[in-house]
Amino acid sequence: MPDETTPLDDIQHKDLLVKKIDIKCKQIKITSLVKHMCTFCPKKPDKFALANLKARIRMTLLFEYANMTKSLVCGTSNKSELLIGYFTKYGDGGADIQPMGDLYKTQVYFLAKYLKIPKEIILKPPTAGLWRRQTDEKEFGMNYETLDKILWA
Repeated sequence: MPDETTPLDDIQHKDLLVKKIDIKCKQIKITSLVKHMCTFCPKKPDKFALANLKARIRMTLLFEYANMTKSLVCGTSNKSELLIGYFTKYGDGGADIQPMGDLYKTQVYFLAKYLKIPKEIILKPPTAGLWRRQTDEKEFGMNYETLDKILWA
């Protein structure tokens, strides 16, 4: 569910992965919905509030789809993110199941290599794409390898 800050390579990588694993995928742009929701905010959202709003809009749409299709919402958070609270409450943190929730991010990389996920996806800096040039590691001030060592200890 891209919006105006979603990096173009994220969309290209989504297309690459959809083709590789042969699944159906519908892209829904949320820019107009985000802008409309902002008109109801009592104060203009800063970049963090806007980022959380985007995550919550995405989750709302995912749960609506799950309800209509008698499906479950599958989360994408890993153990590293969950342990440090690096998610949006009622946003990407809201899911029916979290299949990677007990895997540290460095373990997710090993799994991705094992599953032969394209290298350009594995090697790009992790980002939620919630504002331009945002990366996970820049936000919490260290790389996942260091973070995972700390969390494991």
